[in-house]
Amino acid sequence: MAISRRSFLRAAALSMGAIGMGATTAAASSVSVLPSTLKDVLQVVVAFPRTDRHRAALANFDDTHAIVDGGAELLLWPGDLARLQATGMPYEVRIADLLAHEAASASTGSASVSTAAVAVPGGVTDYRDLADFHAVFEQLERDTAEHATLNARPFTLPLRSFEGREVKGVEIWMGEEGDGRGIAYFDGCHHAREWPAAEYPALFARWLVDEAFAGNPRVTAMLSGVKVRIVPVINVDGFEYSRSWDGTVLDNSNLGIVAGGQGAYVRKTQRNNPLVTTGVDSPIFYGVDPNRNYAYLWGGTTGSLVNGIDAPIYASTSSNPLDQTYYGTEPFSEPEVANNRDFFLHNNVITYLSNHTSGRLILRPWGHTTAPCPDDALLTEMGAAMSLATETDDLVGYESKIGLGLYPTLGTSNDWAYAATGTLGYAIEHSTSFHPGYFSLHGPGTQWPQVMEMFLRTAEYAADDRCFATLTGTITDAGGAPLAGTITLTKTFTTPFAGLEEYQGTGQLTAMASELEETIELTLEVGPTGAWEWHVNPSTRPIAEIGNAVETYRMTVTTAAGTHTQDVEVARGQALTVDLIRRAPTRPAGPSLDPRAVVLCRRDLYDHGPGQPAGTASCDGGL
Repeated sequence: MAISRRSFLRAAALSMGAIGMGATTAAASSVSVLPSTLKDVLQVVVAFPRTDRHRAALANFDDTHAIVDGGAELLLWPGDLARLQATGMPYEVRIADLLAHEAASASTGSASVSTAAVAVPGGVTDYRDLADFHAVFEQLERDTAEHATLNARPFTLPLRSFEGREVKGVEIWMGEEGDGRGIAYFDGCHHAREWPAAEYPALFARWLVDEAFAGNPRVTAMLSGVKVRIVPVINVDGFEYSRSWDGTVLDNSNLGIVAGGQGAYVRKTQRNNPLVTTGVDSPIFYGVDPNRNYAYLWGGTTGSLVNGIDAPIYASTSSNPLDQTYYGTEPFSEPEVANNRDFFLHNNVITYLSNHTSGRLILRPWGHTTAPCPDDALLTEMGAAMSLATETDDLVGYESKIGLGLYPTLGTSNDWAYAATGTLGYAIEHSTSFHPGYFSLHGPGTQWPQVMEMFLRTAEYAADDRCFATLTGTITDAGGAPLAGTITLTKTFTTPFAGLEEYQGTGQLTAMASELEETIELTLEVGPTGAWEWHVNPSTRPIAEIGNAVETYRMTVTTAAGTHTQDVEVARGQALTVDLIRRAPTRPAGPSLDPRAVVLCRRDLYDHGPGQPAGTASCDGGL
């Protein structure tokens, strides 16, 4: 008979020998109830692989993706300790009983919670659920409704999650809405169990509005030049499951990885992954890692990709549905991830923080190579500024380094956003555990002031003209009168995958393409003055720049006078004037030119043609 995933995770385990790593699963009738004497102990250990076999074995455990004292931190489920010991790998137990440790951590400072909570934005006292975040967004909209310039507007991303939930966020800005400013974007909880990763973006939303009302000059200056968008939970299904779970953990002796983590420690989405080889629908195969589901270098494992040299590294990207880092059947297979993709491709996102736990880290591109990215100097500077923001009397600041400095990854959100759109993106690893006590040393209730400063500095960089390209101009008709209109920038390109890889551990190579075609489409509405300014990412993508290629945007201007298109090349930090101005054309006898014709001209403030002084116009034609 059919068994629900929730009841399975609460009360059952697969029988002896039913499944091993990469093996096929038994039918539902092989599920047996756990003995009532099982002790629900989860442990945290640090394993120190010494051989290639040890490194390969790490893929069979639930790693937290934290590197501690040169070892890999693992979350051990009941039964895992014996399996780890059987590998012969050296290890140290760091937390003997995680649930007891977290209960003690949650009570740390409880006597002063009521006092401390006053200082937390919104008076928050504990971790919140999806409905709580949505209520905050609605309250922010009400709070700013009568303000002359401050705006907070909730929004819902177009695609519902696999289980039908809405993915919601809030955007905050001051002044005109469609004035071409860049966006600072903060998302959280790609991984369900990483609760602080949702708390900090939501706290930032409340804090920004409160500080703007209080007249904080840095906040009002930033919000006057940047639009802030916040989505605290990307993986809404997994997060809701993690937050609401109240069952019993399973004996993992015969299971290997269990469903991407169990209960409150589930990592992946809630998608069901039937086995390709048997077609069996088993709850053990739930979940795709949403932060391995982005297109850039999607698919494959990382062992052969570190600097292009085979390296004995345990896989942190996997084709096996059992694994924590299972990348799915194709890029953007998860609607939650496709939502994020569409947001980036249709908005001028300048800076981006994807929030995770744990490790107190600031990770910039790349996750697969030590070769510096084209903007490494700027990203390093930004990372250093964020690190300084997180220093306290008791703690050093978050460590800033390339993503590969933690562990090798492919198909991640910040690497894709940078590679595909040029957005300056980071993965932020908060705290030192998945669920620190809210007012413990590493909890959100304690660390929020430093994290708010980190976020503010990131948003301020979105207004720094070194971080984007500036396009300006004026639309006029042939008589010089200003015109309202719509400007679009489009660009179609291909994003490379990692290469062919075994499909879901079956031994068969995928027949999928090696790249994905993607299209950026940005839109700016220009008012009746005809004047406009637009902060955008460079026209040449970083991965094209590495190959010395040059890419352009296709600019289309549509007004009552007609439509004109032209290619525009612009670099990060460059200011380029692209005017729609009057020009007196000369033509041989023939059909008369429409007197309303619009002509597109360029003034490049940095580069200009031979014999042409900087700042002069070079017109490229009209309708």
